[in-house]
Amino acid sequence: MGWRFCSLKTFPTLQKEEFDCGEEEINNYLKNLVETADEAGFSRTFLMILEPGDAKVCGFYTLSASTIPVKELPDEYKQPLPFPIPAILIGQFAIDRVWQGQGISRLLLADAYRRICLLFEQEIIGFQAIRVDTRNEEAKAFWLKQGFVPFRKTQRSLFLPVRTVLREL
Repeated sequence: MGWRFCSLKTFPTLQKEEFDCGEEEINNYLKNLVETADEAGFSRTFLMILEPGDAKVCGFYTLSASTIPVKELPDEYKQPLPFPIPAILIGQFAIDRVWQGQGISRLLLADAYRRICLLFEQEIIGFQAIRVDTRNEEAKAFWLKQGFVPFRKTQRSLFLPVRTVLREL
């Protein structure tokens, strides 16, 4: 048994109806909104599929462009320019309940980091950070364990300098 990571566009025949991460809003996004969001260019969706298998989604995440307001940066991250900090947003990030607690999130996050670093290294788009907006304290705790830093005022939003990830890979 192994995993396959792919984009939504390269794997259109998914079994996503059974996906349940425990968060109804995220389940609904994958089941009903993901194709529209991808086609409209709001985000790109990447999937973790069990192989060999039946194209069942074990986890997924989305990437899109974002910014971080300068006033939200802690002092040690202040920039010399007064502009919002360009960032890549991990907008959705979820693992099916069947696979939760088994370390799968590390694999999914590693795939996200790999894709984000490719964007940076290939100079496809300029950005300085990875951003997440968490839904609850459990999600916030997960991202804090990954080294993300809370915004100064918006406590459910966090960021990680992309150079931190580049050093780790």
